[in-house]
Amino acid sequence: MSADFSAVVVAAGESQRFRSDPNYPNLETKNLIEWDSKPLFVHTIEALLKVCDFKEIALVVKKENEGAFKKGLGALPEAAKERVRLVEGGARRMDSVRNGINSLSQVDYVAIHDGARPFLSSSFLDRLISKALRAEAVIPVLPVTETVKEVNSYGFVERSLDRSRIVRVQTPQIFNYKLIKEAHLKLANDSEEFTDDSMMLEKLGVDVETVLGDPMNIKVTIPSDLIQMGVKLGNA
Repeated sequence: MSADFSAVVVAAGESQRFRSDPNYPNLETKNLIEWDSKPLFVHTIEALLKVCDFKEIALVVKKENEGAFKKGLGALPEAAKERVRLVEGGARRMDSVRNGINSLSQVDYVAIHDGARPFLSSSFLDRLISKALRAEAVIPVLPVTETVKEVNSYGFVERSLDRSRIVRVQTPQIFNYKLIKEAHLKLANDSEEFTDDSMMLEKLGVDVETVLGDPMNIKVTIPSDLIQMGVKLGNA
């Protein structure tokens, strides 16, 4: 590969919807749910490393969960484990990502990924990385197949939207390292809620390119998401 890549894996969320399931009342975070004797986040890291020789991986977690994640890292091969560093998360997702980026040494590109997206295919990642090598900002997207409408705060339809121009966004998102680091620096104190990193670049007027995503690349939100992917879970 002609460029250096590192990654930020975000696993600092509250997992409220997953923990609301009566089978998982004591689960610290969905990223620690286990199958095949490995936590979910380990499956995610292994999937990333199958395709790209990441120089470093910043695993961003809540401070109170650091011990559990450190233990979970024991499921990784030693060579992979050496590349992963635990980083304390922030109050918002953007704060967590910024902490992760700031912990990395300078590289050409950084991939920012949800820890709860473990079902990454090699063909999808190959396609994404190939596009990233020719761009400064690339995100995977999926077309919307349902009719999409905009509604007001009272629940009444305002208008129907052209679904041919609407997409659903996934991760990993891959950015020029210097570009995304600068964006996080400039917008660190911005009051807007950035739900993904490409939104920050949009605000700064940077062109964000897209590549076709993968329908199987789901984000685990509730236990049934894992079950539908063929993962068998017992009670936590």
